[in-house]
Amino acid sequence: YLAKQGKNVTFITRSQIGRGLIGIIKRTLIEFLVGYGVHLYPYATPERITERGVNVWLNTGQPPARDNVFFFLPADTVVLAVGAENNNQLAKELSGLVSEVYPIGDCAGKRSV
Repeated sequence: YLAKQGKNVTFITRSQIGRGLIGIIKRTLIEFLVGYGVHLYPYATPERITERGVNVWLNTGQPPARDNVFFFLPADTVVLAVGAENNNQLAKELSGLVSEVYPIGDCAGKRSV
């Protein structure tokens, strides 16, 4: 959404991008993000948000021998997407009222971008 508006967007995540998605959907997601100029940093951990941006550790291997790389990402705005919880309350409420209920998307389980 922000990249479509012409914003300079950087996405960092502690795991792989599209974790849990099947191959073609994952590739399509990454191609879409790259196509809009989104900078992707998988296996990166934000250490601190400052007035000028975000301090980040890039994990290039497995602990304890990993080669951590520390860098700074300048930013005037930081959007956090943390602490996600799935909400399947509607599926529970509909169960028994209709013959079949199929929870899909984030209500079926926690997902990553």
